[in-house]
Amino acid sequence: MPQDWTGPVTKNALAQLKARLSKPARLLDLTIGGSRESRVHAQVDAAGRAAIRTGEHRLNQASEAVQRDHRLAALKGYTRAQLAQAIDRREAAGRANRVQQRQRPDRSPER
Repeated sequence: MPQDWTGPVTKNALAQLKARLSKPARLLDLTIGGSRESRVHAQVDAAGRAAIRTGEHRLNQASEAVQRDHRLAALKGYTRAQLAQAIDRREAAGRANRVQQRQRPDRSPER
């Protein structure tokens, strides 16, 4: 019976579902047979395939979210480092200007 995927999805659970679909379980010979039985098997098979599609979709979404968050975190770190460098350069330039102003002789306008 397929899972309803209300909880976390794992690759292992998907692999188990795929294995069950690829090898139909042996049934006793006491089945009703005919079109009703084939419809039931088709419904079970369709439900299993839908569960696999849902699980794969959720795993792909989670993977994309992790990759997106990783890229954004790297970008955030890059911009933070750039800002820190810009502030450091600005502070260094300010210090250099103050030092130069102190070293210049005081020139007062002569009359």
